[in-house]
Amino acid sequence: YYLPPEHLTKEFKDWVDSLGLIIRYSEIFYTMARGSLFIHSDHLDPIDSCKINWVYDQGPTAMRWFRVKEGKELKLQENTIGGFYYACDNDDDYILDEEHRVGKGTLLNVGAPHDVINNTDYPRWCVSIVLQKKESEKRLGYLELKEILKDYIKST
Repeated sequence: YYLPPEHLTKEFKDWVDSLGLIIRYSEIFYTMARGSLFIHSDHLDPIDSCKINWVYDQGPTAMRWFRVKEGKELKLQENTIGGFYYACDNDDDYILDEEHRVGKGTLLNVGAPHDVINNTDYPRWCVSIVLQKKESEKRLGYLELKEILKDYIKST
């Protein structure tokens, strides 16, 4: 669901501005108890497109990243709210690469195919923010945003 910028705090928006960035868009994702989100890539330009996610859950939910199998390809798809994403035809077209629990303020590569698994009895909510440079129309890549945020990133 689209999250209008006026629902974000002034302090957050001021901090983003102080970094020479703007909020490209923000959204909220809901994953029901014992539910999942399908495998997809958000954006392929740049290939390591990134977001910052804040996940609110009550258990060990996971985000997983995949590689596309040789001979398979991501195809542009339209979602139910008029946006776009990229996905293969079948879940069998992917190979699982890694799985992590996402917490508060986590920088993520969403250009890589990924999904969300909620194996708990509680819902999972995620606030997701896409940032970009003020002088650019292009989405930031993971490594580029990681460098901009290096003074704020805590390694785990």
